[in-house]
Amino acid sequence: MNYQAMLAAILLIPLLGALLNGFLLRSAPRVVTVSVATLAIFIPFIFSCLLFFGPVNAGEVVRTDLFNWISVPFQGGHLDIPFALTVDRLSAILLLIITGVGSLIHLYAGEYMSHEEGVYRFFAYLNLFVFSMLSLVLGANMVVTFLGWEGVGVCSYLLIGYWYSDEANARAGMKAFIANRVGDLGFLLAMFMSVKLFGTVDYSKIAAALTNELAANNAPMITAIGLCLLLGVTGKSAQLPLYIWLPDAMAGPTPVSALIHAATMVTSGIYLMTRMSFLLVHSHTAMTTIAVIGACTALFAATIGLVQNDIKKVLAYSTVSQLGFMVLGCGVGAFQFGVAHLMTHAFFKALLFLGAGSVIHAMHHEQDIRKMGGLIKKMPITGWTFVIGTLAIIGFPGLSGFFSKDEILYNAWTGPFGHPLLWALGAGAAACTSFYMVRLTYLVFFGESRVEHAHGHHGHGHDHHHHHEIHENPLAMTLPLMILALLSIVGGYVSMPHAIMHTLGVHANENIITEWLSPVLASAKEVMSAGHGEEGHGSASLEWGLMGASTLVMLIMSGFALSLYKVGPKGGDSIANAVGGLYRLILDKWRIDELYQGVIIEPLKKVGDAFFKFGDRALIEGIINEGPRGIYLVTSVLSDVQSGLVRNYLKVVFIAMVALCAWILI
Repeated sequence: MNYQAMLAAILLIPLLGALLNGFLLRSAPRVVTVSVATLAIFIPFIFSCLLFFGPVNAGEVVRTDLFNWISVPFQGGHLDIPFALTVDRLSAILLLIITGVGSLIHLYAGEYMSHEEGVYRFFAYLNLFVFSMLSLVLGANMVVTFLGWEGVGVCSYLLIGYWYSDEANARAGMKAFIANRVGDLGFLLAMFMSVKLFGTVDYSKIAAALTNELAANNAPMITAIGLCLLLGVTGKSAQLPLYIWLPDAMAGPTPVSALIHAATMVTSGIYLMTRMSFLLVHSHTAMTTIAVIGACTALFAATIGLVQNDIKKVLAYSTVSQLGFMVLGCGVGAFQFGVAHLMTHAFFKALLFLGAGSVIHAMHHEQDIRKMGGLIKKMPITGWTFVIGTLAIIGFPGLSGFFSKDEILYNAWTGPFGHPLLWALGAGAAACTSFYMVRLTYLVFFGESRVEHAHGHHGHGHDHHHHHEIHENPLAMTLPLMILALLSIVGGYVSMPHAIMHTLGVHANENIITEWLSPVLASAKEVMSAGHGEEGHGSASLEWGLMGASTLVMLIMSGFALSLYKVGPKGGDSIANAVGGLYRLILDKWRIDELYQGVIIEPLKKVGDAFFKFGDRALIEGIINEGPRGIYLVTSVLSDVQSGLVRNYLKVVFIAMVALCAWILI
């Protein structure tokens, strides 16, 4: 079996789907458009499974060089950058997530977008996004990764602003695009410095060249590369201070939120840090900064989620918070558990977004949770799968989020770069997550119905609705929910904590995810072991204690939310009134957008206005406009002199002679 050809096909088939729908099938029936787009993702999923359970499972790394892309003179030789693809145990996990979850979302989107005109454009964008995301994770070097990195940014802009006739949607797309460009500068700088230090951008060659001696002699450069990579991560994976684009990205269709802003694109930063883990662990400064940024983002975004009333905005800030958990895991040296949480989050957050989309679709695009309630009676599949997703994200014992989240928290305390304060920040974020997710789930699906008096947004051709019209959605939308719910239950067992493994009598040195990623993380673990004597300083009793503490907090906060909102949306009014200004501040998202507007955007706008007035209008337009006028004036005078009358020429000669004689005599 030609695995190299299969690897190329995985990348190129989604691109073919985008081209077919974008150019050849624009007038085709909707079923043809959806089928082509879905098959363009599902076929690569089959190939990904063959690679995953075949050579990758056997420990092989499959690589193919499609063509020599860039070749430039460099330091007396040549810098050659091929368009090369590679799949190892890390990228194989991302392959299954992108193509597997992507196939389910494409299937779901076919029904969700059934009332839209010109869906060929939507599915062409989706396929193009998957192509870009696959380029990102399959790239054998930083330049191919950066191509995909930029591609997902462009596709995100196109999909967020899909309903571009709405100015708010168009602005949300531009905001995402600009915020990502700021982060992308960091990735570019890291790439340039890697070329300077190692003479290559190929991941395997950089890893081979990075010895302990080289790292020690170039410590400032290593730290700079690590911090620049972090800047890229803060943009793409929505961390402080560049997280601001992700909540506004909910303006796009809900399948976009599920695919791009929950399961794939926003996890690019976690993939990049894990891919470059062998370099990052050489810098204590970079690792500590990553951990602090992740922990602070997790808690900060979780506090905003406490009071949001838009169902998608709650999930958006939840995504930012969960990404903070992943970044925290990478920052404390537990890269494998950051990847594990990436995977489990792809399952339960895609489930939650698609469940929210199912509700929005049934309620004619109403998104205010205060206008819902009791929907589980009308939409049992959506409701109960959403409950499973909620239990998974809050870390209910036995479900996927419990294992990956608690392993990150444990390593935040005990890891090579961990600290109890980092655990406290993460535990606080987990507590907030339990509260706002139970609040959201109860207000939407349980209690008394508040739907009768609700109305839609009237956007995109939707009209009023009533409670009796609400019903469960078709199988094309509920089947992905059921599959994702199953994965949300079982997906976390790959990162089962050692304490539980020993209690259950599982005789293994490492859990599945640690063992699976050990070839990828071997260099990083060797550096961490040498630098810290051991990879951590925990014990089984401490692990049980931390798991017990987080579980107890989860139960308390969940019970508090249920008791508070059993009377409906007004249940939290007493607390809101008690804290007053703080509640309004959090409701306004800590007014960070206003801070950016006043501190960065407005001053830059004034500078831009000054350049426009003095540089563009006064200088450039002055040269362009006044220059021709001056030439015209001179030519007009000269043309008047050339009158064609001999007597005028004689007058000029006579005057000139008189003037010359006077000058000589005087």
